[in-house]
Amino acid sequence: MNKKTDKQKNNLSKILEINKKISSYSNLRDILDNILLSARELFNSIGGSLLLVDKSGKYLKFEVVHGDSREKLEGFKIPVNKGIAGYIFTKGVPVISNNTDKDPRFFRQVDKITGLKTQKILGVPLIKDGKTIGVIEIVNKIDNSDFTKEDLDLLSIFAEQAVIAINNAILIKKIEDRAKELEYLYEISNFTISSIQNSKEFFNKAVNLIAKITNASRVSIMMLDEKSNVLKIVSSIGIDHNIASSVTVGLDEILRPSLIVFKEGKHLIVPDVDKDKTFGPNKKLRYKKNSFMIFPIKTHSSIIGVLNITEMEKEVSKIEKEDIELLQLIANEIGSAYESITMYERELEKKALEREIEIMTKIQRDMLPDNFNLNPKLDICFYVQPYRMVGGDFYDIFYISDKKLCFFLGDVSGKGLPASLFMAAVKSTVRALAFELKDPRKILEASSLVLAQPPETSMFSSIFIGVIDLDENSLTFSNAGHGQQFLLRNQNIIPLHTKGIPLGIYEKTNYSQEKIHLMEGDIIVVYSDGIVEAVNEKEEMFGEKRIVEIVKTNHHLTALQIKNSLISTVKKFKVDNINYDDDIAVGVIKVLQL
Repeated sequence: MNKKTDKQKNNLSKILEINKKISSYSNLRDILDNILLSARELFNSIGGSLLLVDKSGKYLKFEVVHGDSREKLEGFKIPVNKGIAGYIFTKGVPVISNNTDKDPRFFRQVDKITGLKTQKILGVPLIKDGKTIGVIEIVNKIDNSDFTKEDLDLLSIFAEQAVIAINNAILIKKIEDRAKELEYLYEISNFTISSIQNSKEFFNKAVNLIAKITNASRVSIMMLDEKSNVLKIVSSIGIDHNIASSVTVGLDEILRPSLIVFKEGKHLIVPDVDKDKTFGPNKKLRYKKNSFMIFPIKTHSSIIGVLNITEMEKEVSKIEKEDIELLQLIANEIGSAYESITMYERELEKKALEREIEIMTKIQRDMLPDNFNLNPKLDICFYVQPYRMVGGDFYDIFYISDKKLCFFLGDVSGKGLPASLFMAAVKSTVRALAFELKDPRKILEASSLVLAQPPETSMFSSIFIGVIDLDENSLTFSNAGHGQQFLLRNQNIIPLHTKGIPLGIYEKTNYSQEKIHLMEGDIIVVYSDGIVEAVNEKEEMFGEKRIVEIVKTNHHLTALQIKNSLISTVKKFKVDNINYDDDIAVGVIKVLQL
């Protein structure tokens, strides 16, 4: 009676010890190892094993093995319908087999692998939530005695402890995986404008993070280049820089793995690149390991790239479904973070451009003189209003000798910054040549030679230029395709027009010029086509007749007042119309006395 009591106490002590270990160990392998060790000691057995069903549900895998056969058996798999272990698993019942030679259920292949002789087996199923997930077995007592019903009941208790350990480990793994998932997603989301200066730095951080998560030595991110319509590697690890910078995948090419993922928007897991036709021959062993994973990088509205992962320590067949889902989440987070960084970069570029335009606007304003008190004989006013912040209309007025005053007004093709840059070139060229040549026709011919543009540039400038000789009271002028300018004398219009094409089209161009005598009260009016072509809500053009009528009506006023009247009338007349809106420029020179 005392021996039986002592044995029960010992058994209870072992069970309590296992319960403590389940709470103290965090590693599932350590817990199962200790459960099996305690069972062996309790039954005084030579060995034992714990088998779990694999993902496919078709095989039982020796997860933990004790005894001389440990190294040979751990990791080995047997079909779920083979052996006593298979019988226990499929039937969900415990088994005592004290003579395996006469037991048809015994799978002798295991003994062939270990080189040992299994004589007696005690096994029970591991049942979790009503479903059999594995088997625990004890083999061959040291004293060669038979296993008993009491042994079976006791091993069943150990099996329950093993299931509790497995269940706890699964819960802990889920918590740890979720924590890792949140940690990685948080790390990606923290790749923000506060910590990253540009998209290149972002991609470099992203590939390093992916490499750390997957234990992969080769990771690359390919993004869509919308200009060339190809996928390009923007950052990589484990790929020669020269190779990475030259790799592109056109969207119209024969389907390749990265292109398939980009177009279909679904991840692709390739266990063996050598057997996958879309990869082609593994020339020069460019892939050192066979597994390959590709994930689409998505934003809210579209797919913008792909994430490639290979050279992993773990084969893809051993990668958990949850890990693949995590990698897709991270790929999506990369897309969202990139979108935010790109928006920030564009905002910086926009601000930089606005600053450049602001500087250009100031430069352009400074290039246009605003002091018109050049001679008491003349009342002068010029004005330019760009359609955008900067424009292509321009003017200038300056002395080229003691008694000769040169002025010009022009209009460059196009609008905005390109027009303003060409305008600056035209204005500085014409002004410089005016000091040397002094003759309007010669000034234009020399300017045309300097400003001739290549055909693909197709920039040109119309210009009207005049020279007022204050000694002989004359106006000599030439016109390079700038339309009909005029002089108002006693309510009569004198056209100021000569033949000539705009500057910048041909190098060698001949221009003509005319000369007229000036009289007191004469009003010289020059303007750009932005005034003539301004349209109202009926799409009627302002036209030259209205310009003439306004000048005639206000001839008695100062040059400034005539200009103001003309500009205010144009602004009231016109409506915003992107097809017609343009820079506007006007110059008024009124002869006061001779």
